[in-house]
This record gives sequence, structure tokens and C-alpha cells, in this order.
Amino acid sequence: MSTIKKVFAEVYAFLTDNEGAKVKTIMPQLEAIMSAKARGAIAGATRMSIRDADNRVVAILDYQFKRWMPLIGERAVEFGQKLGTATGLNPMSKAGVAAWTKAQRVAKDASAALITRIANGELQPSDIPAEQAAIEAARVTTPETTLGFATYDEVLAYLVDNGVSIAVAEPAVSEEPAV
Repeated sequence: MSTIKKVFAEVYAFLTDNEGAKVKTIMPQLEAIMSAKARGAIAGATRMSIRDADNRVVAILDYQFKRWMPLIGERAVEFGQKLGTATGLNPMSKAGVAAWTKAQRVAKDASAALITRIANGELQPSDIPAEQAAIEAARVTTPETTLGFATYDEVLAYLVDNGVSIAVAEPAVSEEPAV
């Protein structure tokens, strides 16, 4: 038997489990398995950016801060370019990237310091899992910022106040990022 590529493993397992089934009866489940899943989305958010009537990106939901960041006006936040994204911009603002990078560095340094702390008698080996959990919790904590806006409705109002004609201003149901 040949090796199944990782990308097809779930489909292969499903088909193996349903060998005797008619294709039309299992097609909905296959479509669900094979459909594209949103990558990098923030839990609870149904959109990650806002475009104006000319299809220009005017606000982005920052992945690091989980806040809406406008790209125009006096409260504009800077984002770096990133090819291959829907917006052409990084999903994290430049300030978000800096905060994320710092959190990674601090976590790496804290993990490396565990051995030194054990050697100095400051930490017992049995306490390592709890320390590692605390380091990880600190690493993934969303940092506080005053940049941008907490909600979709707030950034939308700001954009309209700045003369931006929004392409489609839908009601902001389930637009709040999970904190």
C-alpha cells in the first residue's frame, strides 16, 4: 500500500469508514471535510478587514491586539505589506508584530532560565510543568493597547466620520473578537 499524503488523510479515513455508502449520501460530509477553512481568523470574528466603496482596505482586525485598526485618519495604524493575504497587508500591525516578537523572546528566555533556577536551588524539578504553563500563559496573553477600536461598530463610525464610503455596511452581529 502507498503512503497517503497528510492533506488527504482525513478524506481517506472518512471514505474507508463509509466504503459501502452511496456517494450522494456522503457528499455533504465530504464537502465539509474538503472545504477551505479560514486560516488565522480570530475566534468570533466573521470578517477580518473593512473595504471602502473603491475596494481599498480601510481597517483591519489586528491579530495580536484583537482590535479594529483603521488605516486612515488621525488614528491610522501602520501595517506592513504581506503578499498572499486577502488584504495584501500583515494581519498584525507593526506595533502588534513588535509586541508578539517581544512576547516570544521573553518566553524563550524564561524557559532557558528554568535550568539555571533549578541549579541555583530556586526551583524544584517537580515545579517545571507549572512554570512552563505560566510562561506559556504569559506568551499568549493579548497585550493592552489604546490603538484602534474595540468593536466593529466603533471603527465603522470612525471611518464614516472620516468621509469613508463603506462598500457594504452590514450589521455587526458576532463581530466582537474573543478576548
